[in-house]
Amino acid sequence: MNPSEVPPKPEADPLTHLAHQLGERVKELNCLFGISDIVERAGGSLDRIFLQTVELLATSWNHADVACARIVLKEREFRSRSYKEPVATLEADLVVHGAREGGIEVSYWEPRPPEDEGPFLKEERRLLNAVAERLGHVIERLTAEERIREKEEEFREKMTHFTRVSTMGEMASSIAHEVNQPLTAIATYAQACSRLVDAGLVEAPEVLDVLERIGEEALRAGDIIHRLRGLVRRQESEVVECDVVRLLDEISALASVDARLNGVDLRFVLPADSPPVRVDAVQIQQVVLNLIRNGIDAMVDTPMDRRNLVVRAGSVSGGGVKVDVSDMGCGIPDTSDKSLFQPFFTTKEAGLGLGLNISRSIISAHGGRLWFSRNPEGGTTFHFTLPKANEAGDE
Repeated sequence: MNPSEVPPKPEADPLTHLAHQLGERVKELNCLFGISDIVERAGGSLDRIFLQTVELLATSWNHADVACARIVLKEREFRSRSYKEPVATLEADLVVHGAREGGIEVSYWEPRPPEDEGPFLKEERRLLNAVAERLGHVIERLTAEERIREKEEEFREKMTHFTRVSTMGEMASSIAHEVNQPLTAIATYAQACSRLVDAGLVEAPEVLDVLERIGEEALRAGDIIHRLRGLVRRQESEVVECDVVRLLDEISALASVDARLNGVDLRFVLPADSPPVRVDAVQIQQVVLNLIRNGIDAMVDTPMDRRNLVVRAGSVSGGGVKVDVSDMGCGIPDTSDKSLFQPFFTTKEAGLGLGLNISRSIISAHGGRLWFSRNPEGGTTFHFTLPKANEAGDE
């Protein structure tokens, strides 16, 4: 007899056959339950699901001592640790959305007695088909969930950009005023320079001084436009380590002009330094500008001598940074507590109701928290926290 051949196994008595059938059913149920448990614990990772599934399959077959398993999905392959060159293989297609995308194989790398399908039992064929069908559905579900997450992120980025542009639109007069100041100065200095030239004082020190001032104001105007472009343009989120004090300082001039034109005394109370944070700088500046703008709007009916808006920043215990934006406005009604951060909820006559919702989502995405409190003397304070750089990086 050829050593590679295995003689057929003898006929079993009915009771033994029934016990064997029952054992196979139990093994089949255990395998399917095990795969369900793997899927539940995998956290949405197909790689983890496949790697654990091939190990489970290799131990679930009749001759587990010589069994190995393999899953192929498109260009990717996952093998059990016991994988060797097979001599007999049982295969099932992985079908995703009606199309074959790969397959599952359970193999023996040593000959075993013939059963219903080569050395494999008909119950094993049924089990492999069930596993393949289950994994096909898992792939469909996880792929759909990933697409939904991508669409949600794309929508969030679009809405973030939209609210940023909307805030800039509300501040249009302030922006025009901010840009107009250096342009007016340039025109004034240019006229002075022209008069000096007409007077024959081309080489006078005053001419050089005026030209230097023109250059400074031109740089100032360019810097304002550069900062505005950074706030308004749509760009990929870029998370970098930076200083919150510097971020607030960069928008203080623009915010102060907007406040001044609305009769509001805006003060920035900033520490000399603060713990570094890992953030998208433009998005955090957007949150602060939105909170400042809300504070300005809340004080429309506040007496002029009480229109005070304060932005504070400081460290929090355990690391990280906390920013407070406090106004002396009309306050927030008790009935609005649960709705305030919901999309499309607004207390403004012309508001979109997106600013606070987007702001909270931005802060949450950075690992922080945004909330509000009512001031004892009237008005509202919005607070948000950001974790320190190493904590944000660990998440």
